[in-house]
Amino acid sequence: MALNPSNPRKMAQSDWDALAREIETIFVPGTAIKEQELIAGRTEQIRQLAGVVRRPGKQAIIYGDRGVGKSSIAQTFYLSIPRIGDLNAIRVPANYGDTFPDLWRKVFRRMTLESGENVASRYPNAITPDDVFLELQKFHPNDLTLIILDEIDRISDPTTKRLMGDTIKALADEDLSAKLICVGVADSVSELIVFGHESASRALVQVEMPRMSDDEMKDLIVQRLNRVQMSLSGDALWRMIFISKGLPFYGHLLGLHSSLTAISRKRIRIEERDVADGLQDALKEVDQKIREEYVKATYSERQKNIFKEVLLACALAQRDDLGRFSARSVADRLSVITGESYEVPAFAYHLDEFCQENRGRILDKIGQRRQFSFRFRDSLMEAFVVLKSLQLGLISNDKAQVLGPNRQRDLFSI
Repeated sequence: MALNPSNPRKMAQSDWDALAREIETIFVPGTAIKEQELIAGRTEQIRQLAGVVRRPGKQAIIYGDRGVGKSSIAQTFYLSIPRIGDLNAIRVPANYGDTFPDLWRKVFRRMTLESGENVASRYPNAITPDDVFLELQKFHPNDLTLIILDEIDRISDPTTKRLMGDTIKALADEDLSAKLICVGVADSVSELIVFGHESASRALVQVEMPRMSDDEMKDLIVQRLNRVQMSLSGDALWRMIFISKGLPFYGHLLGLHSSLTAISRKRIRIEERDVADGLQDALKEVDQKIREEYVKATYSERQKNIFKEVLLACALAQRDDLGRFSARSVADRLSVITGESYEVPAFAYHLDEFCQENRGRILDKIGQRRQFSFRFRDSLMEAFVVLKSLQLGLISNDKAQVLGPNRQRDLFSI
């Protein structure tokens, strides 16, 4: 149900409550999207995955940072693909410690025999790649069955990774109506699956999920507000995009709490102050582990220290195509944040500390001496640093405009 608050002054409290409940169903931080019309952008990734469905022997793996929408795309891309028969999607998440039989037994429990029993009853013990192939071969050729193995980055067992590669090889030369879609957090596919044969690698279409562009983040936020006939100012949109750092998780989080803040003020238009005032509630929904790691990384017994400022400068630093940033770029951002001129030697110790276990090792250091680059180990931490810094008042609105997207772009003319 979508409300039509054409005259907010005449809306009863029950209408405002209903609007808030609907907002909570369309902005869903941390939950996979299951309606294709709510997927913003991702045209190239959808094209690649649609090609996997059409091409014999092809399987897919979706990989990228946490919070970029991998699970959402895996569960929606197929909804617009023309088909003759039925569609059946089986999604199972991997758990830490899962072996190859553990993972596929979960899939088989969701596959039913004509007798009413599930396929897993046939495999009380071992399950091999050939067993998987034979079971997937039984699906009706006119139907489309997707086996979505989510969060496979949780699997650390080398044997399981190798057997997954063997399974892909077994499916490589067959035109089955069942397709395997693996999903995991990683910088590269080799972190998730071990290929024992070149044909297995060729059969796997590697779909990288990058962060969202500013335009895609705008679509994510605006199309949801359009559903309930709410709107937002260009300044409010600018602040959401500045904080989100291209991560849909934070787009949903800020969209949710900014909308609820505006609704609590009996307004259907979100202003920049609604985004700012919603930060406190948004922070409460971030993973407790990330919040604890931030405290660990920035704690110091010395009252005058710049750990928080240096970490914020890292989060706002200029990046290359691999998401890496240089110490020189950190110096430029730190100088703007603090209003003082900084050179690399003045905070090199802090960068090194962020790479150490005693501060949670939230950064990775890459390269050789004098040519080091850095990157956040967890992309969700990077955006959290910006969110937390705004809440702490570490960066003023004027300085945020200098370090964020160009506020004068047509993108923010709403």
